[in-house]
Amino acid sequence: MYVAQCPEVGTVSQGKTIDEAISNVKEATELYLEEFPLKEKRS
Repeated sequence: MYVAQCPEVGTVSQGKTIDEAISNVKEATELYLEEFPLKEKRS
């Protein structure tokens, strides 16, 4: 098993292959951002 993470958001996922782990973390991150959108930083 391989583990992939997106440290900017905090999502983590796994897969049997590297490609599967990356695909799964992308999906997890998209779902997370739909529920909890990032706030824009203003200068």
